[in-house]
Amino acid sequence: AYWRQDVVPEPSVRAVALRQEPPPLLVAERVNATGSRRVKRLLLAEDYDGILQVAREQLEGNAHALDVCVALTERADERAQKKLALGVEAPLVIDSTEPEVHIAALELYPGRAVVNSINLENGTQKLAALLPAVVEHGAVVVALTIDEQGMALTAERKLAIARRIYDICTQEYGLAPEDLIVDVLTFPLTTGQ
Repeated sequence: AYWRQDVVPEPSVRAVALRQEPPPLLVAERVNATGSRRVKRLLLAEDYDGILQVAREQLEGNAHALDVCVALTERADERAQKKLALGVEAPLVIDSTEPEVHIAALELYPGRAVVNSINLENGTQKLAALLPAVVEHGAVVVALTIDEQGMALTAERKLAIARRIYDICTQEYGLAPEDLIVDVLTFPLTTGQ
């Protein structure tokens, strides 16, 4: 028997409930080249086992899912996503600002992905580019309470934006309501604010 690089073993996938009891769903964010110098160095060195180790450490820390951003301005890298999809038993939360990256990731991912994130910063342009692929691949989407005026700061605006995104996703694109997670973007206040 021998191993060929063009033959990829079937992934080991397990179901993870997005609604955790007790809440919340914990999404680890260290497998992110834009937020982690360590992961960026590992990506540039093409050390996929090192990236997998970072992911496993996050899961050992009780994370339920992994936020993954492995695109670099230096180059794109699909191998890291494949390695993670095959090497961890947790859903990947595909993180990018570019719909094309999300779509490419959805086509590669063997499980049910979570797309992070959509918003209305540029009106419905990003939704129109991304939601057909989200629905086609049975993915879940995280919606941020951001619109053309920026990030909502009051509860009323957050709710209004969330309702608008919900209506567009469910009524115009047929996304199931349970496949939409709203991130209301709450941040702790710092001294002086």
